[in-house]
Amino acid sequence: ATSSDATDAMLDAAIDASIDSYVPLCPSGTTELTVGSDTCIELTERGNDTWTNAKTICVGLGRRLCTDAEWFLGCTDAVAIVDMIDLGWEWVAEEAGGVAAKRGDNQCTAMSSHVITDPYEFRCCVAKS
Repeated sequence: ATSSDATDAMLDAAIDASIDSYVPLCPSGTTELTVGSDTCIELTERGNDTWTNAKTICVGLGRRLCTDAEWFLGCTDAVAIVDMIDLGWEWVAEEAGGVAAKRGDNQCTAMSSHVITDPYEFRCCVAKS
């Protein structure tokens, strides 16, 4: 083996170690749903809007409305989340026939559904990047 081969091998090992050490992070303004989760949830609500507009806003940000399960996990396990149970409902992703699910009100377990045309608070979820 030549010194060039040894240098190439060391360079390959350094690149592999760098790739292996890359840890995806939650974008600014979000936190992990739970420790080690690949999904992040926004720390604060985005205000009131219809379900359709809320979904569109999240998609426009490269995000999506949180699923019911993600919202619940964020409410019970995530750190630094603001106002998930503040006597107000938040839209979640599940929708059928013009009626969408919502979560919150005054406890993490509270759930309901409503027509998508009325405004409620919402927050978005996103995969780590």
